[in-house]
Amino acid sequence: METSQATSRQEAIAAPQRRHTVVMGRQDFFSTTMRLIGVELYKLRRRLMSKVMIVIAVIAVFLLFQIIALQGPPSLPQSFTTPIFFVTNFAGIILITILAGTIVGGEYSVGTVRLVLTRGPSRIQFLLAKLGTLLVIIAVGILLLALLGIILDVLFILITGIGFDLRFLSGEWLIHALCFTLEAVLGLFVYASLAVCLATLGKNTAAGVAGGLVWWILEGILAVGFSQVALYSQGPTRDFLLAVPTYFIGTNVNSLLQNQDHFLTGGVSGSLGDLHSILVLLIYLILLIGLTWRINEQRDVTN
Repeated sequence: METSQATSRQEAIAAPQRRHTVVMGRQDFFSTTMRLIGVELYKLRRRLMSKVMIVIAVIAVFLLFQIIALQGPPSLPQSFTTPIFFVTNFAGIILITILAGTIVGGEYSVGTVRLVLTRGPSRIQFLLAKLGTLLVIIAVGILLLALLGIILDVLFILITGIGFDLRFLSGEWLIHALCFTLEAVLGLFVYASLAVCLATLGKNTAAGVAGGLVWWILEGILAVGFSQVALYSQGPTRDFLLAVPTYFIGTNVNSLLQNQDHFLTGGVSGSLGDLHSILVLLIYLILLIGLTWRINEQRDVTN
């Protein structure tokens, strides 16, 4: 009798009101992963490093346009493609490698990875949240910097009094511009995945940042070295030396962008076909993300 009365009293007690900051959404795989991406983006917005990187990227684009203006007045197609080229082949690689190595390696350095994996999400969701966050940052960053380039070009035209020439603008041009932007996102995402893989393997930020930057620098050095040695070689040896750089990340990313830039601005096309470059980059993504997933699944994070 007393037990039934106690139970009824407990049921009569109202449940505490949930705070507005607590979000209880759907618990399926996709919804949980999307919420984790939102959490990661919120964490990045609160970090000083993110704001510093944005300032650095904006200053870099301003300086780039100052250099272009010294060589001659910029035109609208070039003002769209040049910042993306610069970000994808230089500044963006450095910034996204630092960011990717930090948000993944930092979880291991301070031990928060153990807390994250005990709060419900699976390890694959944890990995996908990190990769999804990087993908969002890359896409938004490239679009904003491209928009900044166009704005600077328009301001330059208004100040100098040069007329607008929009004869290049067409539906086909817009499609190639979209492909150009997506290929730039793909290129930076491969480098971000590389930094994530190395940071996970080394369990610290330095492994992801230093490893990713060293990889990028070595690719450039080896590409030049192989081409120079090939000049003094013949036969199969020469073919092998010339073929090796065609499987580097940077070579394929740059070739994709050049192929689209050839249509957008009339520049020189890349040395590799689009299909070859896309397949090589996708293979890199499969290997890097697959290796990272394998390490995450088998690693004992309690120690």
